Amino acid sequence: MVFQQEELEALKVVFDEVTAEPWFDVADRDRFAQYLIASYPDGEFDAVEQRAIIEHFAKKFYSRAA
Repeated sequence: MVFQQEELEALKVVFDEVTAEPWFDVADRDRFAQYLIASYPDGEFDAVEQRAIIEHFAKKFYSRAA
């Protein structure tokens, strides 16, 4: 698993933005981080293309309402 610096920075921005949402259950921050890294094992992350998918998944599985 090799990430380029830009990919890690973009992944961190998405992580920070999603975990800052009021619906996100902060108790799941570690599990959500693991999900993000496991979902992009080859380091191929494009925040523009994948942001909506990530947020949908986070709402479904890491929401306080879930």
